[in-house]
Order: sequence, then structure tokens, then C-alpha cells
Amino acid sequence: MLSIDQESAKLITGETGKRTICVKRENGNEIFIHSRINPRESAKFISDYTFREPCDIVFLFGLGLGYELREMQKNNPKKVYFVVEPDFEIFKCNLMVNDIQPVMKEINLFVGNNESQIIQALNYIIDRYKSIKIQFVVLPPYKVLYKELWGKIEYQLRKLLNGYLVAINTNNSQQKKWVRNYVMNLDYINNTYPLVKLRKCFKDKPAIIVGAGPSLEENIETLKLVQDKAVIAAVGSGAGILESNGIRAHILGAMDGNKAEEKIFNGLKYNADSMLFYSSQVYYNVPKLINGTKFLMNQVEMDEYLHKKLGWEYISGYSGPSIANVITYNLSELGCNPIIILGQDMCYSKNRLYAEGSKNNKEFTPEQLENDPAYIKTVNNKGDEVYTTPAFMSFKYESEEIIKNHHDIVYLNGTSHGITIDGAQNIDFNEYYKKEISNYKNIDFPIFSKDIERDGTEEKIKSQLFEELHMVIDCCEEMVKSIQENRDNIVNIINENEKKLSKVPLFANVFMGMLEFIEYLLPKDYLNNILNKYLFILDKCYIMEKAFQGQDIVKE
Repeated sequence: MLSIDQESAKLITGETGKRTICVKRENGNEIFIHSRINPRESAKFISDYTFREPCDIVFLFGLGLGYELREMQKNNPKKVYFVVEPDFEIFKCNLMVNDIQPVMKEINLFVGNNESQIIQALNYIIDRYKSIKIQFVVLPPYKVLYKELWGKIEYQLRKLLNGYLVAINTNNSQQKKWVRNYVMNLDYINNTYPLVKLRKCFKDKPAIIVGAGPSLEENIETLKLVQDKAVIAAVGSGAGILESNGIRAHILGAMDGNKAEEKIFNGLKYNADSMLFYSSQVYYNVPKLINGTKFLMNQVEMDEYLHKKLGWEYISGYSGPSIANVITYNLSELGCNPIIILGQDMCYSKNRLYAEGSKNNKEFTPEQLENDPAYIKTVNNKGDEVYTTPAFMSFKYESEEIIKNHHDIVYLNGTSHGITIDGAQNIDFNEYYKKEISNYKNIDFPIFSKDIERDGTEEKIKSQLFEELHMVIDCCEEMVKSIQENRDNIVNIINENEKKLSKVPLFANVFMGMLEFIEYLLPKDYLNNILNKYLFILDKCYIMEKAFQGQDIVKE
């Protein structure tokens, strides 16, 4: 800070004797960071505006001399404050008149203008305080001075918060089904292999990940020609589209825990013997519908728990908002190259969600999409206006992250009417097949035995899991009862039982991970937080207990 010259920002005294900062812009115009007449009155107005709606975290873009921050802290001292001062000269002005040390003990302060670092810092705060109830406040002068930077931050914020919203909503609505499936899917362990078994075979082999978007209609005839020249992986309803067109996929991807997932794989003919990449959270009837070799992905905590129990090597855990994301990640980790994306429109191209042949197809009128606030207007690869949703945008952002983290792999986007995926080169898939894929050698796919000798492993794991489940139930029930009865030694009882739980693998490796996003919905005060947390765990335990008895008590 000592080395920074005051070239554009300087301290001045306003009409009432209060200081403000004057910033001279390149065009010669001057902008005042605070009111020259009554900065405190102006700060009070901004503070009142900030708290017009409930929030846990305040993101203040622009510190200036701190009038607005002090007013906010005076009114709401218990809020979490994240303050960004993007201008080093303005911050130096602040240091000239204020002792910053007390402020830094009370708030989270970021000085700098790197949008990625700002988002990273905010992400840390969100994770630490387990809340996305954030009020965003931009001091008016900063909207002018840092218009471009704030625009970049807003874009990154949408990505960050959209990811949290999708994860929180998905976890909250689906976990009853997931824990039921965890137990029911143990029946398939003796006929399942770890995914890493395919690494040698798939290394540097081309892969095509086929979704069910309307753009796929333009590629069906070409896909029929591919056969064994590339690994064809059908994701979600993409399996149904390929099936209805007589195309065999080498891989079917399944992770959805809802009963509706069964509909996608029921009655398969051409694809009944395909390999199945599945997660233990998938709806429990799905694996029995596929006769081909089954491979367990490491997508949720239960998957990793099972890999460890079985002594398997496993790919780093990854869970995305879409099965397409999960399959893309796993094929990337297995070394497939290039990876071609088809039928992943991520929008309502042609006013539809699916290609012809899907069991779930429905056409929307432009008016339906335009008049519903749930849909977001954007532009596709061809420059046409299309509508998308927050869930699809989460799918897009996750695809981009996978691509960014696998820079040695070439990603090609052949979804002609889909929205852009940064990092993936747009191609005409039909032309690409003629020039490239048609010249590839056939892949020699390995053959795995469907009957694996594992010395009663399935029963051993079931027995261990059942025993651990009841340890968790006993500890949680004691904590809940002690809080409900308001016992004198509540804190000691909680501490003792939490220590016991930390040593139970099922709790430490599975339930703790399930709590990650549920924490965002729980009360923040200690006892209510503990009570609701362990009631949540008990609810899942009782569902698993019934599943061990072959009973499905979860309503679909």
C-alpha cells in the first residue's frame, strides 16, 4: 500500500466537514464515493435498503471510507459481512483516516479486483456459515467505476449460487430415496466390478456421450454407422432414443434414485446387454433390468464406502447435477480421448426438451416458455434465441469445469442447436464421422464374467452395514431424547455420542457427507441445530432399517 501513488483518488472534505473520496476518471470527470453533503444520512438509507429482506450474509461491493459498513454493523452487528474494495487507491485513502484493525476483526475484507479470487473467498464464507441467504449491495459510484468487473462477478455469482441451489434442493428432496436404494442395491455387489478395470481398454479411445436433446435427431443415421469404432455412452433418456432407433450403446449411465428411472431402462432389447455404469443411489430396480456387466461409479459417499469395504481401487469421487456430467467425468478419468458430446442441448431447442423417440417428449409453445419466469432466455450455438433453466445452466457450468480440469483431453460439441459449452469445440458430427471416426479401428471391448466369486462378500457387507446402522440409531436417539427432555447434562451427552459416531464408518463416511447441504436448511442456534440434524439422520436410518427387511416405505 505504501508504494501505491494517489493518481486518481484523493481525500476531500465535504460541505458539512465530513470526509469523502473524489476519484478522477480518464475522461476528466470526477466521481464522489460518498455524499459531499451528508454521507452518514446517505449511508443510513443504503443500510435500510440492505435489510429490507432477511439475510445471513451481506456482500458489500465498495468500502470507501466505511460509512455504509458502519451503519450496517450498528443496525445488525451479528450479520456476516463480506466486503470487497476493488480499488487500491481508495483503500489507501481509507487507511489514512481510519484504524482498519478493529474492522478486520469483525468482517471478512477482500482488497483487490480479481473476480475469481473474490468468488473463491465468498464460496469459503458460504461454506463456513452454511447459508446462501445473501444480500448483495453495490455502492452506486462503484457501479460506474467498476461496471465491467461487477458484471464478471455477477456472472460468477450466478454460477456459484445456482450450483448451491441445485445441490441443496436435490439433496433435500431425494435423500430418503437414496438411502433406501443404498441398501436395496447391495443385492448387486457380487456381480459388480470397479470402474478402473476399464482403464487399459478405454485409454486414448474416442467416446461419444449421447443425451436425448432435440439436436440428436440430426445425428441418428450417422450414429448407426459408428458401432465399435468409438465408445458410445447413453445417458438418461438418451438410452431410449438409441433403443427406439435400433442403436446399441456400449455403456448405459444410471444414477437417478427415483422410480421414473426404471421407465428408461424397462423393456430394452438392443441395449439389454450393454455395460451399466451405476451409483448405489440409483433406483433399486434398474440394475436388474440390465444383463450386461455392471460397474460401480464413485459418485456418492455410499459408493466410496463400498469401494473401501471391498478393497477396490477407485476413481476420485465426483457428483454432478446430471448423469451426463458424471459419465463425462468418469470417461475422462478412464482416459477416453477425444470425447464427443451429442444431444446435450441444455435448452428447449425446437421448443422441445427431447428428441423424437423419447418416452417423455412434450412440445412447448413459445408463449409458454416466454411467459414463465422459471425459464431463462439465452442464445444457442447457431445464434438463435432459446430458453433454458437454472438446472440446465448448472449442467453447462459443471461440463465446463470438467473440461477445464482435463486439459489433456479434446472435447467436441456436436449438439448443433444446444447452448455453448466453453472449452468444447463445436463440430458437425456427421462430417466429423466421415473424416475421422470412419477411419478408426474397432475397439476390442473386454469380456467380464457375470458371476464373480467373492466368498460371501455381499453378506459380510450387509452384516457390517446393519450393525453400524444400529450404532448410529442408538447414538442419535439418545441425543434427541436428551434435548427433548431438557436434561441438565445435554452438552456432555451430545459430545460423548458425537465422539462415538465419529468412529462408526457408516456415519463418518456416509451420513456426514449427507449433512453437508442439509446444514443450509437447519436452524443456526446450537441445540435446535443438533436436534434437527439428528432427527434428519434418524429418519434416514429408519428407512434403511426397513429396506434391510425388504420393505420400501418411501413414497414416490
